[in-house]
Amino acid sequence: MIKPAFYLVSLEIIYIFKPYNFKSKIKKIIMKKFLAILFVILLAVFAFFYFGSYSSGTQAGVVMKISKKGILFKTWEGRLDMGTVGKSVNSPLGTKIFEFSIDGSNEELIKKMEEVQLSGQRINLGFEQKYMVFPWQGGTKFFATSVQSSEKIEKKKESGLPQLNE
Repeated sequence: MIKPAFYLVSLEIIYIFKPYNFKSKIKKIIMKKFLAILFVILLAVFAFFYFGSYSSGTQAGVVMKISKKGILFKTWEGRLDMGTVGKSVNSPLGTKIFEFSIDGSNEELIKKMEEVQLSGQRINLGFEQKYMVFPWQGGTKFFATSVQSSEKIEKKKESGLPQLNE
């Protein structure tokens, strides 16, 4: 059976002017924007915990140990003997140990720490405390940032700076 020409034309016009589904397109756009915003927020939170520091300060003591350790991620770790502390209710007489990590890219600081460890000098260790530590950064939340040997501290005292006990 042969269909009339106007019937074929009318089907083509219906196909050309098929109604467009705007709801699914809008849902896709909203989902893409939501995922993009979520990604940016997660990236900002990661950057905050990765680069942010909770506190910074110094600790004085003698470097006991500097070592590179780890199974999957090799990190530099150290121990600082801060000296003998008095006996308290919960602990016997003993030494107070401060454990810290060193950024592996800071080779100058690692060299200084090894030299000071061999000399047995008392030092001031500058550190930053991080909010969170990732496995490739180190084993502690405390990261050494600087080291100042007791010789440099004595030179500053002798340099004529005003002292409190004069």
